[in-house]
Amino acid sequence: MLRELINSNVTRAYQLPIKPSVSRVSFQTLIDKYGATALLPRLQLYLSKNFPNSPPPNLLTPIDVYHHIHLLLPPNIHIANAKRICKVRASPAIPRVGDRQPVRAHFDCALFVEDEVVYRRDGGLAGLRAGQVRAIFRLPQRHGYDQEPLLYVHWFRPFRDSDAVTRLPPTAHATRDHFRHVEVVPASSLLRSCQLLPRFRQDDPDPEWTPENILDHNITFSFNRYQDFHAFCALSLAV
Repeated sequence: MLRELINSNVTRAYQLPIKPSVSRVSFQTLIDKYGATALLPRLQLYLSKNFPNSPPPNLLTPIDVYHHIHLLLPPNIHIANAKRICKVRASPAIPRVGDRQPVRAHFDCALFVEDEVVYRRDGGLAGLRAGQVRAIFRLPQRHGYDQEPLLYVHWFRPFRDSDAVTRLPPTAHATRDHFRHVEVVPASSLLRSCQLLPRFRQDDPDPEWTPENILDHNITFSFNRYQDFHAFCALSLAV
């Protein structure tokens, strides 16, 4: 399937694994293990706006969860006239069991198309917004739900102009009513993976900060346009 995406005529696409990583997951599990604390009210809001005839989900609605999604990146003439695939992960930590080593959590950041018109017109980071993906899931078809995959996202603020020191566009946590701004969005709004770098002050870092929790702290981050050559060529305009 991934080979078919690369050889197809489409320029943007996503693909989930054939089978979910975990089936019939409860909302409580998504809260406890994935940090999707406001999933149910945000999901209800998303469905009421976009699929008002869908049955309202409740705490007993079973959810199929996927621990990664593949994204098709368009060709870039500065690299090679060929498409590429990137992966966005949203998987909780797995504790050590017997001889099996523990596995760290992976909740990747990604770029989402917030304004399609601006993004197509101006390029670079225009019309895009960064978010940390905390869950990738699909609602049960037999219950009458649309089958497009959905993502539970922790939003960051729109990128500001690059500063003179790092030359990287800064961002920080987006908030609503003094709480972290979170939302359920369709997989079709997802563009590509991205990397946000913490910008430490003189009194940073706190020794309790780790790669697993650094994105949860309300500090300034920078978009790493040098993550790879494809990201640099595609996203270095306008900011």
